[in-house]
Amino acid sequence: MSVDRINDILPQTQCTLCGYSGCKPYAKAIIDDNESIDKCLPGGLQTAQSIAALTSQQLPDHLDEFKKPNTKVRIDPNECIGCTKCIQACPVNAIVGGPRLMHDIISDLCTGCDLCIPHCPVDCMDVVSSNASLPDPDYLKLQHNLKLNTDEKQRNRRSSRIQVTKDRTSQQTMSLIELAIQKAKERKGHTIEES
Repeated sequence: MSVDRINDILPQTQCTLCGYSGCKPYAKAIIDDNESIDKCLPGGLQTAQSIAALTSQQLPDHLDEFKKPNTKVRIDPNECIGCTKCIQACPVNAIVGGPRLMHDIISDLCTGCDLCIPHCPVDCMDVVSSNASLPDPDYLKLQHNLKLNTDEKQRNRRSSRIQVTKDRTSQQTMSLIELAIQKAKERKGHTIEES
């Protein structure tokens, strides 16, 4: 039994409804901390049964109606200001758009996790009912990993730019200090010559 095997069973919605930051951390908690197997609402009873079979944990009695309602997120095109905050919050790259351009949801990818909604500064996003099933877990896992890699690259680029700026500022500060010292020495030299 491994974290990866349990992670493969989970639906990869990365919705955080289980109380963990994504599917893999939840799978790790099941293995390492004996976490309850009944926390994945999008996966529902079928996912809990599969994990129970793998881990030999007993299913809790309350799992009769154990499933998150199937929802999707919708963006009102008349209200969207193109701030990109929802794009940054989406764990599976289901939102497209760019700065100052209207965004849209790729409905086939949206898991209805609603993580994007609190980030919208103009409240242009709604949760709507959907008859569509959850997207393919393998594809969602791929999208989530792409998102993590992109976020890491952006953090590294920002960190590099910050370091370059600090180095330049430090060099400029040193140059200014050296220039001030040189001018002070020159002034001192003129004062001695004048005396």
